[in-house]
Amino acid sequence: MSPLPISSSSSPLLAFEPRWSAPRCVLVGAQCIICIFVPWLIPSWPVYACILLSLVAVALLAAGYLRAGWWGARRVVRVTWQQSGSWLLQRANDNQDFMATWALSEDSYIVSWLMVLRWHGDAGSAALMVLPGEMRMTAWRQWQARLRLQGAKASHSSRPDV
Repeated sequence: MSPLPISSSSSPLLAFEPRWSAPRCVLVGAQCIICIFVPWLIPSWPVYACILLSLVAVALLAAGYLRAGWWGARRVVRVTWQQSGSWLLQRANDNQDFMATWALSEDSYIVSWLMVLRWHGDAGSAALMVLPGEMRMTAWRQWQARLRLQGAKASHSSRPDV
């Protein structure tokens, strides 16, 4: 039996409101710790240089998250995947009633433990990183199956399925 096309009327509407999970907090915390402590591994540097470099590294990390749209006003707060295959996204700075239509970019990819979704539309671009703990496992499997049907890149990972 062949899979149904994405535009099939029997494909369910999928909606998701991203939230911070424990794995994401651990990931961001580990990145901050690395940014803070790596300059201190160079013994010949003076203390003020290590402090300055640590602050700059954390600021660049935060700027990267802002630029990617994972924090701040550009952050995606609601994703709806319609039966037609189109996407509706709502950002943090959008009106409660406003959801723009977007198209999934070809550089989106999925692995068993991570989905990185990127969209483009009239309002620019948007990105979302989703970890398994941020939605129910049944929803996680539905999203991954639909993404594979739509043609998102599936990367192979040595990490086992969660």
